[in-house]
Amino acid sequence: HAHLVVAAHRLDIETLANFFTGDSTPRLTEEGLHPFQGQTGWKGRVPTCWGRKGWAVYKSDEGALVSAIRYVERNPLRAGRPA
Repeated sequence: HAHLVVAAHRLDIETLANFFTGDSTPRLTEEGLHPFQGQTGWKGRVPTCWGRKGWAVYKSDEGALVSAIRYVERNPLRAGRPA
């Protein structure tokens, strides 16, 4: 589960999310944090720990954007994890 706040970009949010999840799987494995580490998926690699589709919300004003950033910053703390 991850939260991203992304500025307007030439790529759509689905593409950016794919880059994020695709790059994070090997990194999580390297760090020993991947929940499926040691398992092999159908492509002979560690299976992804990400769901199939994300959820995108578009913020149209600065106040909503600042609120989203604060939510993302505080979310790990609410879950009892380091920020």
